[in-house]
Amino acid sequence: MRCILSLLSTCHRIAGTSHPDAPSSFIMANGVTFHMLEAGTGPPLLLLHGGGLTLDLWRSLIAQAAGRFHIYAIDTRGHGQTNNPDQRFSYQLLAADAAAIITALNLDRPMVAGYSDGGTTALLLAVSYPGLLHAVIVAGATNQVATHPHHFAGLHDAFGTGRTGTITDADLDTFTLSRPEAARHLAYLHHRDNNPTHWRSLLKQLWPMWTTPLTITRDQLRTIKTPMLVLLADHDDFADVKDAVFLSEQIPTSQLAILPGATHSVFHDRPELFNTLVLDFLDAQTT
Repeated sequence: MRCILSLLSTCHRIAGTSHPDAPSSFIMANGVTFHMLEAGTGPPLLLLHGGGLTLDLWRSLIAQAAGRFHIYAIDTRGHGQTNNPDQRFSYQLLAADAAAIITALNLDRPMVAGYSDGGTTALLLAVSYPGLLHAVIVAGATNQVATHPHHFAGLHDAFGTGRTGTITDADLDTFTLSRPEAARHLAYLHHRDNNPTHWRSLLKQLWPMWTTPLTITRDQLRTIKTPMLVLLADHDDFADVKDAVFLSEQIPTSQLAILPGATHSVFHDRPELFNTLVLDFLDAQTT
């Protein structure tokens, strides 16, 4: 997320380019009221954005994919217009949320595409809920979360600190001063009428999850039978290419795509190539 400023700017730029048949609505699942954007017709496709972002991240993909898929893009708990009643975060909880959403929407073996935190969530879905999904895209994520210096260096580059466990008000003040455009857009994405600084609370709640090691074991990965695309930029700020290679090697049903000339902010760096790789994989699962 060294390019968080670029990525947030991209989200702002594409926010008005959704498909015309994309109504916004809310759905209750796992004790949370989720904000959802629905568009298109065809096989069901659930989209899970990255931490600190919102479903707006997927707008350009939705515009291209709505003619081929019935899309459900979700603001994950605590993000955008979705609440988080108990203010808890963990990747296991996010996976349970996604499974509950699939059940609440009565989706029959949907495809799931997740980016960054959403990618980790999609991977955990494939591990923890075998048979629930038709296909999975794990983008901008691997099975290694917060387990090596590369990850913490990315956090430090993005937010000015790589401290384990907590991010402080002083850290967020420094972030606001050094990256004012990114801070303003975080405030825009996660505004609450009664709490315009909700984005600060959100980052504080996310930080323990981002800095607590989560490793999905080799044995767990080998149990996955769902077709999967592992997609990672060659200069991702948080995940190493060798981890993506390892992940794909352990899952016999997986394909690996290393996206050249891009950082974690693939939606800013190579949006057309990213969308093409995603849609080519998804199309292949429907034939």
